[in-house]
Amino acid sequence: MEDEAPDKLIDPAENAAGLSSTPKANFIRNVATQVFAFGFQVVLGMLWLTPYLVRRLGVDNYGMVRLAYSLLPFASLLTIAITGSLGRFVTLHLEKGEIDKANACFNSQFLAILGLCVLTIPAFAAFSFYSPDLLSTPAGQEDATRLLFFSVLVGFLFSTISGAFFVSTFAKHRFDLKNISDMVSTIVRVIAIVVLFNLLMPSLWQVGQGALAGAVTGAVLAYAIFRKLTPELRLRLKGGFDRARFYEMTSMGLWMAISQVGAILYLSVDLLVVNKVFGTTATGKYSVILLLSSTIRPLAQAVSSVLTPALVGYYAREDTEGLMRVSRRAVKLMSLALAIPLGILCGFSRPFLEWWLGPEFSSLSPLMWLMLSHLVVNLSVIPLFGINVAANRMALPGVVTIAGGLVNVALAITLATKTNLGYYGVALAGAICLTLKNALFTPWYAGRLLKCSPKRFVSALLVAVVTFGTIAGVSYRLSLSVGVTELWHFVGLGLALCAACGPLVYYLLMSKADREFIVSLLPLRSRVDERQQ
Repeated sequence: MEDEAPDKLIDPAENAAGLSSTPKANFIRNVATQVFAFGFQVVLGMLWLTPYLVRRLGVDNYGMVRLAYSLLPFASLLTIAITGSLGRFVTLHLEKGEIDKANACFNSQFLAILGLCVLTIPAFAAFSFYSPDLLSTPAGQEDATRLLFFSVLVGFLFSTISGAFFVSTFAKHRFDLKNISDMVSTIVRVIAIVVLFNLLMPSLWQVGQGALAGAVTGAVLAYAIFRKLTPELRLRLKGGFDRARFYEMTSMGLWMAISQVGAILYLSVDLLVVNKVFGTTATGKYSVILLLSSTIRPLAQAVSSVLTPALVGYYAREDTEGLMRVSRRAVKLMSLALAIPLGILCGFSRPFLEWWLGPEFSSLSPLMWLMLSHLVVNLSVIPLFGINVAANRMALPGVVTIAGGLVNVALAITLATKTNLGYYGVALAGAICLTLKNALFTPWYAGRLLKCSPKRFVSALLVAVVTFGTIAGVSYRLSLSVGVTELWHFVGLGLALCAACGPLVYYLLMSKADREFIVSLLPLRSRVDERQQ
């Protein structure tokens, strides 16, 4: 079964709606820009901006910045029932050439989003005003915290509107344009923060203003991309709401919202628990390591989102076999691709923290291992979530995710308050509960929908876990025997390990079909194939 012919993401001959005349080229462009955008975010947003904020604001105040962003998943509960299924329905109708239905879906959802955003602003203002009473806040920073939270939450509303317009990049397989927009928004956010810090005394509220400026920029760019990519979709503020279409989409979106509740219980509650139990200093330290996980996770989600339109296309054509092949191969390749950088990062965790933030943060190395190691499994299964979306089977995953999330919260509070683990107990609870769900339930449910054995997905994860452990061990030994104090040390050793491990992974752990699939995605090969066609 491992050596079946390499699959195409979307067969051009089957692409009835003409979404792209060169789907393979689109895939390469989308993934390439996503990787570049990830590197851009790492360098500017994490490696530079994080220590800049820690130095200028202090670790306690920086913790409040991360806490403000951790509230966004909670805010998304208000909108995901409306926005979550938009891309799927618009793409399905465009695939079938049903332009009127696609317009009805888009306008119904957009008008609902716009109305909800307007109604939400007073609630966000009230929460922001009372936030110092609800959370542990650094002394003297109450008003700055209120402005920070309100600005970040209003920025979220602009990002929600942007998401509606970005349905065009989903339907047309042009995620590269969204990636470019995201990078421009990040640049605007960083510039706004730096300018305000230099003009005025640095304060939390200025970080919020930077977030708001970046979100507004993103909304403007999203609308421009929407008009360019999908001129057949027309924004109608009057008479564009179709109640039947709205109910059809939100019936699926409600289950996505339920799944989002579970995801929040897994991924966004830990910082709140740390804040309430251990205070602002612990919040700041924990949030720094949490940022590493939060930076890596969107890359896996974005790469997976590039595949989701293809999965929807396979489902629309009732090609279950193609759906299985693409999803299985995505899990295998993503898990192996994650094992190498995560292993290097964990192995060099102590010297990396000393270089990045200072010697006083090197003691957080075990926390870094605890929070990053399980991502090899928990990020690699993300492509399987696209199967649920394509098949519109969100109910059982939503229920299981919420149940597991509640167990995670209970375990986190218990370990934080009843043991001597401190905030390590919070991280341990998340690692245990999330890994159990994604290593057991997620492959099983994907196999159930595709009528195949879950072992096809689990076997790839086990290989990646062994690969991660080996690379992490080698990296750790190197960190003890080689002086690593400068950025070029990390880059040089990291590239050397990638050069050594990459070929071994490619030739020993990938099947012939996997290698042929990867070669087929190379830009030079794509151009040759297109000329032959």
